[in-house]
Amino acid sequence: MDKTGGFWHLIIVLSILAIVLHVFEPSLPIHLLIVTTILVTIYAVKETLEKERHYMEIVVTALMAIVGLLTFSLGLHVEGNMVLGLFGLAEVLEEYAEERAERSLRSLITYLPRKAKVLSNSSILEVDVKDVKSGDIVVVGRGDRIPVDGVVVREKEK
Repeated sequence: MDKTGGFWHLIIVLSILAIVLHVFEPSLPIHLLIVTTILVTIYAVKETLEKERHYMEIVVTALMAIVGLLTFSLGLHVEGNMVLGLFGLAEVLEEYAEERAERSLRSLITYLPRKAKVLSNSSILEVDVKDVKSGDIVVVGRGDRIPVDGVVVREKEK
């Protein structure tokens, strides 16, 4: 998790706590909604000042702070906590998915070929992939990974 993961985990815990405690003490969700809304508002302001996140993430976080304020003013304390908690869960899941995709891409990069077989004057030379120029004919054998983008010129007869 990156550095915002802990923040959203806190929002989720506060929201779940508010929903569960509502059964025992109906006034507790009000206080937890206030705390959660203040935290989300501070987070939105901090992110705006640091410009660390994408513009849309800042806008959505600010909108969630407004949702917290509106649900508080309308007396929908449990519902407000639920919405903020679900938003926090969505943020945590999004961060997890991004990190997992990044790890997968990094592992795929290790499979990229570093050398290419280039046809030059009826002989095949093995060169670095960076040295392959547009117009070069790259020879790819059965089971080889294709080292560069290109067009199939001719397929070897069986």
